[in-house]
Amino acid sequence: MLNLIHFVTDLDRISGGLSVSVPSLCKELAALPGVRICLAARHTSEPIELPEQSNFQIFWIDGGQSSVARVFSDMSSRYPDGKTIVHLQGLWDPAYHWASRHAAKHQIPVVVSIRGMLEPWALKHKGLKKKVAWHAYQRRNLLQASALHATSPAENESIKRAGLPESSTVFIPNGVAPPPYVDTLIRTTPREPVLLFLGRLHRIKGLINLIDAWAKGAPRGWTLQLTGPDCDGHRSELEARIRRCGIQRSVRITGAVDGEEKWRTLARASALVLPSFSENFGLVVAEALAAGTPVAATTGSPWSCLETERAGWWVKPEVTALTEFLQQLGNTPSEELLAMGNRGRELVAQKYTWPGVASRFAEVYRELARQNANGIPGKIPAFAPKGELRQTKSQG
Repeated sequence: MLNLIHFVTDLDRISGGLSVSVPSLCKELAALPGVRICLAARHTSEPIELPEQSNFQIFWIDGGQSSVARVFSDMSSRYPDGKTIVHLQGLWDPAYHWASRHAAKHQIPVVVSIRGMLEPWALKHKGLKKKVAWHAYQRRNLLQASALHATSPAENESIKRAGLPESSTVFIPNGVAPPPYVDTLIRTTPREPVLLFLGRLHRIKGLINLIDAWAKGAPRGWTLQLTGPDCDGHRSELEARIRRCGIQRSVRITGAVDGEEKWRTLARASALVLPSFSENFGLVVAEALAAGTPVAATTGSPWSCLETERAGWWVKPEVTALTEFLQQLGNTPSEELLAMGNRGRELVAQKYTWPGVASRFAEVYRELARQNANGIPGKIPAFAPKGELRQTKSQG
């Protein structure tokens, strides 16, 4: 048996993709034979749907050392048999540090998902605190980890830049789980000439560039819709830029959507845009493709396959490049947009479903458990799940 403890510090929707991807991964892992799941998370202000299964537990923690230790103690008493693996879904938070320390003390293998938190933009945010944390504990915890998880080859580059051993990195993308009613929404929801942004209204998303590009080259008859929760007061900055550009009639900003309304919004749009400066994955891209909506993402994201699979555009996160994309969008017939969306759905079905993603993680966990049981140091330089592990000379 595998006893998996996943630590995540925030499940509020405003926090972005982690609030969706981590519970989704845990639910899918819980459906596999021989797996027990513990999701340890801070309290969330929003309800989350979790499976009612005896092998799925959730612990609410405050991030302190004692609350993290209680998670391990409870799991140990609840499941005295089996092999325990810890999976940390991010960096920097003290809860991850305490979990790393406890795991090291008891020789428990640890997997760390980088989650974009070593990207240059992320490192600049509260940069001084992160620099102190890096030297105090974060670098040591990452070097001691049994495996580092990257969601894309681009994220693997941030691991190399940080001087961490690339040979211990596993590349497994996020998954997407469109609900059953999505097929009906696609068939019954008329597409509108709407270019949709769906996500946090955050400076890292490059929305000012998008607005400036829209002012220069908005497709005739189209509307730009920015949908998502406000972060750090950025919505007021966007509204001011829209007024300054004089494009109030063709741009609208709406609040966050979730559940069926989110999927309906994706199915209604003729295209989605993700103009981010930096994205370790960009879950909304996979969701849009699953809804049959073509996507334009920037080279700050790992979605070059949008071009190779002819499901969208991959452009630089610059005003000029975004303006050129808008001109191409306006010249693309609606029939071709629908064909691009269909190709995107096929791409998601082939590569980004949660059952496949969970199986690949389970393969990593089982190998780490096997090595741990045999007294092998908890590293995986010789293990490549389905050929996805990149093995090069360590940079650390």
